[in-house]
Amino acid sequence: MRNRVRRFTSSAAALIMSVAFGAPLYAQSGVGVIEGTVKEAGSGRPIEGVTVSIGAFREADRLVPAMGALTNRDGNYRIVNAPVRTVELRARLIGFSRLDLFHYIATFSGSFSGTMTTETLETDFADVLNDPVLTNGALKLFWSACGTDEARLIAQNKQFASLLASKGIRQTFLTIPGGHTWHVWRRNLRDVLPLLFAK
Repeated sequence: MRNRVRRFTSSAAALIMSVAFGAPLYAQSGVGVIEGTVKEAGSGRPIEGVTVSIGAFREADRLVPAMGALTNRDGNYRIVNAPVRTVELRARLIGFSRLDLFHYIATFSGSFSGTMTTETLETDFADVLNDPVLTNGALKLFWSACGTDEARLIAQNKQFASLLASKGIRQTFLTIPGGHTWHVWRRNLRDVLPLLFAK
């Protein structure tokens, strides 16, 4: 097993991603497991909710689709059935860092990494919270929803929504009956799409 460390930077935070390439699951089919941990470069804090993915690629006469995984609360991810070959891994954490480009944000069962306190949220989202007039001018929609069975995610999202509201930043938070499942997210998508195209 080999370990590699790659650095990924975004305007939100610098991330360190350590990658462990496991032995092939099936020698004949040429697939294996890619697993690792994503951490914040400065503090070494694990980051939850990062999308780690391999882009689609062509192999012989077939197109191999993109595949990936989300990091858990310990920053760990695991991509199974990955091709045994050199691949490019991408780590993405999307948030409020580019309100100059992204004016509509919708999150379905979104999560926050680390221990959440008002102080840590105010530090992590200082640019958004410190100038509510500028944030409201740039942000046309901030909409978040969770399934009613997602107690931890509901608590996190309610805490963040309350902080935004206390600063006068427009936002919507709601719950949909169900858990961390596609039928909940499909309903979320149904509810939020008309808001994206409202006049």
